[in-house]
Amino acid sequence: DESDLGAFPPDVAVLVESADEVRTIFAVASRHRVPVVPVAARTGKSGGVLAVRGGIAVSTERLNRILEVSPGDLVARVEPGVKLGDLQAACEARGLFFPPDPVSARDCSVGGAVATCAGGLRGAKYGTMKHYVLALTVVLPTGEVVRTGARTRKSVTGYDTTSLFVGSEGTLGIFT
Repeated sequence: DESDLGAFPPDVAVLVESADEVRTIFAVASRHRVPVVPVAARTGKSGGVLAVRGGIAVSTERLNRILEVSPGDLVARVEPGVKLGDLQAACEARGLFFPPDPVSARDCSVGGAVATCAGGLRGAKYGTMKHYVLALTVVLPTGEVVRTGARTRKSVTGYDTTSLFVGSEGTLGIFT
């Protein structure tokens, strides 16, 4: 990452392209009791992606497609490896505005911004990532794939598990 905390390389780095690949990695890691560290753009300054105990670094940088930007209902669907700057540009091209702007917005991944609940200077006025994430697909360390939230802001169908994952820094699962 971009911190000054030292070098802690993983034993293995894997670039995944699907939730199924993440499930497979978690199955192997769980069986052999190997730590897993999610990574993407590696722009963080806090050391969150450092593999301090070795293990497997799972990079989502190849999950980098903008699936949809819908001006009609103000929803974007993206994979976690999409650069936040690219999402902002895609929104602006459709006359929309996506406010979260951490210092690394041009280069950081959406997944990393969600994992850290990034906000930047605009956060004081417009809020942080937790105010903009409606739903997530997450692979848990057990290998289970869970989908949280809904496409709408108002959803009263149980616990707000989306908010639980936003800001969890990869400790609860890997966004896919």
